Amino acid sequence: MSTATYANQQLRAVALEVYFKGRLGFREAAARVQQTFEKDLPHLFVPNAKPEQAIDLQPYQLRNDDSSQTLAFAINQVAYVSRAYPGHESFAARGLELIPPALDELKITELQRVIYRYENEITVGRDERGVIPLAKVLKVPALPWWAGDSLTEISTSWTQLAPHGRLAIQIAVEGEAPMEKLLISIVSVVMPAGPASDLARFASRAHDAARTWFEAAITDDFRGYIKGESNG
Repeated sequence: MSTATYANQQLRAVALEVYFKGRLGFREAAARVQQTFEKDLPHLFVPNAKPEQAIDLQPYQLRNDDSSQTLAFAINQVAYVSRAYPGHESFAARGLELIPPALDELKITELQRVIYRYENEITVGRDERGVIPLAKVLKVPALPWWAGDSLTEISTSWTQLAPHGRLAIQIAVEGEAPMEKLLISIVSVVMPAGPASDLARFASRAHDAARTWFEAAITDDFRGYIKGESNG
């Protein structure tokens, strides 16, 4: 998966999510949401019941034929997820094409928060000692005690303030060699939000905060690689 700007960027998925106060008419409205999108997103996936979690909080999913696009909705949320990210402008345009009609069917006019979620999935090439080359990807001079030249495992997360809301960052290695991936998850939250009619503005704010963090965090060598200017 790649973006228009970064031809070699590896993305597991990108999502635009909106959250709101739930309404008891959700199930009746859910049928109308399915009917609205049944031509473009004909495949319905129902949630599995999870212990100690209300079923209405677990999203139904409508997917296209190759599952590259998903519209997910529950009693308090609607999300558009892309696994074939075409770049921000095309992604945002598609999300803003799908989410507002779903909100209309659910009779939602006010949003509590809007989220732009990036799941970067980078192939890991350990050295002969098994060390993760984290410093080749991210600028980590302020954290030498955990991100030096001897890091063999990592699973860390934090939340920080950001313009109009907050950022939640997760960095971890997933999978097993030789198929390991370095996951860099960026969840940009705009909250409080406001009128659903302003979704485009909220989405732009969330995207800009996520993109600013990513641009500041990655190394010049890694930026050159995902631009297609080097072999990494």
